[in-house]
Amino acid sequence: MQPKAITYVQAKSDENWLTRLSAVRLITIVFIAAGYASTMPDGPASDEWLSHLGYQPSWIGIQILFLFSGALALRSLQAGRYGWAYLKSRILHIAPYLLGVTFLTVAVIYPLFADVKTMSITELAGYFLTTVTCINPGQVMPGLLDNAPYACLIQGSIWTLKWGLLFHIIIALLGRVKPLFTPVFLLFCAVISTMLYGVTTYLAVKNEWEHLTPLITAMRLGYVFVIGMALWAYRNHLPKRSTSNLVILLLLLGLAFSKFAFGPWSPIIEISLCAFWGYFAWCLATSKHKALAWMSNWPRLAALLYLINWPIAQILLMSFPQFEAQTLPVISVPLTIVMAVLASQIRQIFKRQNTKNTLALTP
Repeated sequence: MQPKAITYVQAKSDENWLTRLSAVRLITIVFIAAGYASTMPDGPASDEWLSHLGYQPSWIGIQILFLFSGALALRSLQAGRYGWAYLKSRILHIAPYLLGVTFLTVAVIYPLFADVKTMSITELAGYFLTTVTCINPGQVMPGLLDNAPYACLIQGSIWTLKWGLLFHIIIALLGRVKPLFTPVFLLFCAVISTMLYGVTTYLAVKNEWEHLTPLITAMRLGYVFVIGMALWAYRNHLPKRSTSNLVILLLLLGLAFSKFAFGPWSPIIEISLCAFWGYFAWCLATSKHKALAWMSNWPRLAALLYLINWPIAQILLMSFPQFEAQTLPVISVPLTIVMAVLASQIRQIFKRQNTKNTLALTP
């Protein structure tokens, strides 16, 4: 039976799904942070912790985040948020943290840790503006980390924000064109974008078309974003039984493993592997099994954790250059979690104080 068209009314049951989303996103970012930190002492040529079938946890984790971002994008449209209202809901979620972390980078980290302070005040202001507007997030700061083994960046993990903002701008502009967001059309777009990504990646690798790297990056994040929208559109038609989901997961993992072990390299390895982990994350987020009750109602720290994991790891490595790949993640990841919790609590205190002040001024 063909699913009904989108009604653009948020169902009450959608809130039950969100109760475990924060946990899944936080766990995903912890794996991304550990993966990044595990290569910083040796450089990007080394494999991350828990790398498997030729792919890194950070590579897979970022795609999982974009998958959920696509699902939440469609959920916002169904709730009636279009245009600026839609875009504002996305920007306000991360903007305060991005402003704060980038300001600390410019005003504190650079003056304290730069070997040679080659950036002028004007250049630092330009870095701040182009970072917080996502025009060029994750850029080099000359004089800071010039000799670092891993990418001379202090905010290296936020390069994805540019693509996320671009996708959300597109959704905001097209949100009122309802035929574009019907389940059937989203499924069609998910299949086509996945196939195009696979073919383009294969041709680019075989022919060494390095100039296509930015396009392939956009396609890699874009196709999973669309898959996330399709998953949300078909959420009521997906298997509910654990055994059915297990069969799907085993098929995806089996495809990735068989192509990796017995066949020549193919983008199918990456696509099926990311599909396995993405659907596994989806199952965790949507499961109502009592055994997963501990994942309910986690604090919303994902954005902050994502923004500060890289700077903290780089600062630790600058302060303690003797840290090795086995040591740095064990220290940087727990410290990142603690700092994220503290920063979130400080923000909540300020919000409560502003609310009290507003109420006090109300006649």
